[in-house]
Amino acid sequence: MDDLTLEPGMDLYNAVLEKSGDSYTVSKSKVEKYVSDLADQYDTMGKDRTFITSFDGKEITTTGSAFGYELDKEATTDALYKALTANKASTVEAVFISKGKTLLGDNDIGDTYVEVNLSEQRVVAYKNGKKFAEGDCVSGKEAAGHGTHTGLYQVQDKLSPTVLRGEKVPVTKTVKKKNKKGKTVEKTTTSYEYSYESPVTYWLQFNGGEGLHDAAGWRSSYGGSIYYYSGSHGCVNLPLDLAKQIYENIEVGDPVIVYFWDNENRK
Repeated sequence: MDDLTLEPGMDLYNAVLEKSGDSYTVSKSKVEKYVSDLADQYDTMGKDRTFITSFDGKEITTTGSAFGYELDKEATTDALYKALTANKASTVEAVFISKGKTLLGDNDIGDTYVEVNLSEQRVVAYKNGKKFAEGDCVSGKEAAGHGTHTGLYQVQDKLSPTVLRGEKVPVTKTVKKKNKKGKTVEKTTTSYEYSYESPVTYWLQFNGGEGLHDAAGWRSSYGGSIYYYSGSHGCVNLPLDLAKQIYENIEVGDPVIVYFWDNENRK
């Protein structure tokens, strides 16, 4: 199972064999139940994880529906049933719909990740267990209801450079033009335009339209309480150097943990 190897003994046979007269056969339905029990034990998708933060070792609980292990029970059942009825020793590779980073250790987050502490407005990044970057950030504008969503995510995409664009909104303009008779008339037109367009050098998407990116083109300060009244549309704004460090060391699929100390009373 990914980086975890199970070596079942007679407990496997006790779980999957079915007596028929004086003989035993492998029961497909019992194999299915055995695999279902494995999923209950090892699946992490949508489940709570305990995470030790970089801030005085404080512990938080985080849940992610976009990151984690999810066993493909049907495909794994088929593979295990085929192996059990082949009359020879073999190793079966479990099939996963989605994977975390490891099934070993305290959680499946692993030791390469980005940690976003919204309460402290700090971002910390690790690679192979070593911290390589840390600095202030500006997250989503809480006062306008654009607070960055908390949870456990993974990097979905990386682009450098790119242009971040908001939703298209109707824009009505009235212009003065001369008609064929030379008379000045007003003409009103409505078109759909992006609510904003922001060129950035480094972009790491982790939750739909939310991501980590530099904001050097429009911000000169970070951290503190800036985010509350003058935050982003939901992204995590970073100084250029910090964004560059993270971009160069974090890959698509790596976890991103976003949290508030008190998410119910964030301010």
